[in-house]
Amino acid sequence: KPFAFLDHHIQCGNSLLGVTPKLLAEGIPDGAFKPLEGDERSVCTELAAHNRRMRKEREKKQARFDFGESDSQVNLSDEFSRLSSTEDDSVSAVSQKEKIYNQLVGADEYQNAKLLADLWCSVFTWKKDHSETARICPTDDDFFRFENNPENIPTDVRAEVRNIAKQYNFFHWHLAFPEVFQLPDDGNPENAGTGWSGGFDVILGNPPWERVKLQEKEFFALRDPEIANAPNAAFRRRKIAALETENSLLYDEFKQAVREAEGTSSMLRNSNVYPLCGRGDVNLYTVFAEANRFHLNPKGLTGLVLPTGIATDDTTKFFFQDLLDTKSLCSLYDFENKKPLFQGVHRMYKFCCFTAGSGVTPISESAEFAFFMQDPIELRDSNKCFRLSPNDIALLNPNTRNCSIFRSRQDAEITKHIYKRVPVLLNEKDPENGNPWGIKFSRMFDMSNDSHLFKTREQLEEDRWQLVGNRFLRGTETYLPLYEAKMIWHFDHRYGDYSDLPLGSQSTQLPEVPVEKKLCPNYFPTGRYWVNLSQVKKALGSRQSDNWFIGFRDITNASNERTAITSIFPVSSISNKLPLIVPTMKKANLVQLVADHSSFIHDYISRQKMGGTSMNYFIAKQISCLPPDVETQSYIDVKRHSLELTYTAWDLEDFAKDCGYNCPPFRWDEDRRFLLRCELDATFFHLYLGSQEDWQKEGTTELLESFPTPRDTVSHIMENFTIVKKRDIARTEVKDDSGKVIKEGTFITKDTILSIYDDMAEAQRTGQPYQTRLDPPPADPSCAHPPRA
Repeated sequence: KPFAFLDHHIQCGNSLLGVTPKLLAEGIPDGAFKPLEGDERSVCTELAAHNRRMRKEREKKQARFDFGESDSQVNLSDEFSRLSSTEDDSVSAVSQKEKIYNQLVGADEYQNAKLLADLWCSVFTWKKDHSETARICPTDDDFFRFENNPENIPTDVRAEVRNIAKQYNFFHWHLAFPEVFQLPDDGNPENAGTGWSGGFDVILGNPPWERVKLQEKEFFALRDPEIANAPNAAFRRRKIAALETENSLLYDEFKQAVREAEGTSSMLRNSNVYPLCGRGDVNLYTVFAEANRFHLNPKGLTGLVLPTGIATDDTTKFFFQDLLDTKSLCSLYDFENKKPLFQGVHRMYKFCCFTAGSGVTPISESAEFAFFMQDPIELRDSNKCFRLSPNDIALLNPNTRNCSIFRSRQDAEITKHIYKRVPVLLNEKDPENGNPWGIKFSRMFDMSNDSHLFKTREQLEEDRWQLVGNRFLRGTETYLPLYEAKMIWHFDHRYGDYSDLPLGSQSTQLPEVPVEKKLCPNYFPTGRYWVNLSQVKKALGSRQSDNWFIGFRDITNASNERTAITSIFPVSSISNKLPLIVPTMKKANLVQLVADHSSFIHDYISRQKMGGTSMNYFIAKQISCLPPDVETQSYIDVKRHSLELTYTAWDLEDFAKDCGYNCPPFRWDEDRRFLLRCELDATFFHLYLGSQEDWQKEGTTELLESFPTPRDTVSHIMENFTIVKKRDIARTEVKDDSGKVIKEGTFITKDTILSIYDDMAEAQRTGQPYQTRLDPPPADPSCAHPPRA
């Protein structure tokens, strides 16, 4: 038997770059004229204005043609369907089938349709400068004139279209598979988004997981390692600019690569082919997911291996919202690559098996999820898999309606219970009451784009600046240290210090500051860089009177020791990886907010949100947070606990004064700090979870099946913090002189929190105030350092 004829089934091209019949009928969009690398902005503006004017005139004259009336929407469905059904069980039959296929695709009707589709796409990447090529760039009026008479397309226009189509490998699904995407459409409103009827039953794939934007480090990795390994973006840009005279061939190659990447990005973002995922800094996997859905027939399914960000990232929120609105998400099973399942992919990378329908026919009222798996066999564990409805997802993420991630069904139920009781930090759907703390977020200095403002210690000392504390002074000028996220921890603005790195070390990982240093209230950490005070004031703008900041770590992970790290620290220059929380009310009122954000239960909720390694604003806004009017005094005075924990050095004296405290900083006492934090944690567990009576009233049936009491939930939550547990066990175990363990360690943090939690519950039951375990009580002046001499 001969090998079957498959030429009409195996196609080659860039399956993301093409056009649909509906978009062809609408003409060339104005977005096709956005400038790329090498274009003249004025030429682009002129072409866009002309295109807009011609389209409006055409619409007024109603000079449109219905589907099926033009050569751009050629109907070959019947011919290709007959070709597919033709027998090919002999050499002669295969030869005959090949002949018929070549006749079909070689016919003027087909070639004209392909040329017009390629022309539509080419406009996005057409050279738009003062050259002769730009002069013949088609606009909307040209396209419709060519559509009616393809034979009149000028030779130079045809040549340029073919060059661009070859470069970008345009691929038009309705022309590649006419038997699948049938024209004209059947008039069903369900097909209004494409202009065809039909589609595939099943699409399977593992698309590329990479950004469209040209990555300079990757481009120069082999071509020029010095540029690829540049210490910062500013230095790399200077080296690239120097290539124009030092290595013009490489410079031209780079510029062409930039233009090609921008051309692809422009088509994905401005062609209206990808209204859900063609946004911002596009990653290929997102537009592949959208493309696969609209290439399905109404009852079809697509199964893809994708980064889990398809459900958790802000850039994919519109796509995920559409999945929910159309009830077309079937399942999403998330994996960590620790084994690894994929060689060559970082072991911390998270990906998922994603199954969804077209959105035309609803699949299910809820979808099945599983997260943090390392092997597909874990799908057999009923506790790993759980279902979430669109209402559940809207409850957990009201702003973006993207997906939270849960390790188990119990975690999903606990988190849903909390969200029914406690609002999110900032609900954008409620402009009147959705921001009870009156905050906004801000960034100061970008580590790449602002690197020209940064000075190292060596540079400043060479210019005869003098280090005083952690600031450099010369005359009346000051350089402030650049605070980076790794320098802070809960209630600790002296967690990391670049001066603790070995001399000459290039490491960006900081050792934890020894307790001995923190015992001194005059010890202030130094940074890797310093920035002139005038630049800091410029960055602060109207907030130049600020004398202390609140910020949180951007880079973090759901599997770290702790995930949400918020702290108070002195006025400094601040890295963009340490976003600031800016109040619109009295800033001292936010002390309770910082304490809340430092609690284990807030951290636990944060872990259900982290699909990647960045605590983006959209995540921070949608974490449950107790509003400022919540009564905490029946448990403890949260502000006094926070004050003693935070004010441990003189550089936060202004913070203490704003809190109404005018004494010296508090001594760093590890035992007291441990109890202060445990009392705060126990308090927030009570406030977030509610009492047993609350559970009964709220009808938390599914939660009660797993946890008979709120206390059991506290125990379960604490067990999520495995690194904290391991450290506790290691430091509390007892060893003999030979190093043999003679007494096992305990999870002392959990045990202490539960013990205090019980005491608070008993106090609530009896109506008696809770008695702190601290003596003297929190923020007592006797716990402070002596006054300054």
